[in-house]
Amino acid sequence: MSGDLSENRDPNAGSSVAEAVVADDPQSLPSDPLGVFKNLLERQIDLARLGNISEVEVLVRHTSTLVETLAETGLFDSTEYKLRHAEFQALYDRLSLILNAQKFETLEQLGRIRKGRKTVGAYRMNR
Repeated sequence: MSGDLSENRDPNAGSSVAEAVVADDPQSLPSDPLGVFKNLLERQIDLARLGNISEVEVLVRHTSTLVETLAETGLFDSTEYKLRHAEFQALYDRLSLILNAQKFETLEQLGRIRKGRKTVGAYRMNR
């Protein structure tokens, strides 16, 4: 993605945008709902890259609420969405890749811990 400045963006910036999505009236859409959707995906990517999975989970809940609202209003059938679908798909794919890489890394660490515990257990038995 040429021109992507997400590495320089503050992942906590604009948190009120997501909160506004699930405000008192979740049926009311922000003035640029697809821009908010993109922003939420980008922020999830930034936070996932930093390893802040708990914050990603919070944004996922906000994003899910927005997606439900967009679906109910028919915005996903609009020409504007169809023109930007590839952009959203690329962001989603990028987020999935980052989360899967972190999952793999966590599983590797867990495997090393288990191996270390077995080694310690074997050492204790041989003492």
